[in-house]
Amino acid sequence: MEGIRQIAKQHGAGAIVTGFGTAFAIHFTKRKNLRDYRDTLSDDRVALGRFLLRALQEGLYIVPDGRFYTSAVHTENELTQTLGALDRVFADLGSA
Repeated sequence: MEGIRQIAKQHGAGAIVTGFGTAFAIHFTKRKNLRDYRDTLSDDRVALGRFLLRALQEGLYIVPDGRFYTSAVHTENELTQTLGALDRVFADLGSA
């Protein structure tokens, strides 16, 4: 989650990552934090859609509402590959 936060911030993506443990989600919003579910209703769905499509082109299969799941089979190698792909996604979205 922290790696995604850093990459999003580096690219000025206007995204925040929420969650805990192995389940988390990305939100494209102008809010600085989310307090409850109602806060997610103002998420930018168009930005999320662009993000999901570009992530899919990089081979990342993210749940359509922006949720990610990790498990014990994900190693440091998958983490590095995923963050690299997300860096390319955010870079491309920033130049669009």
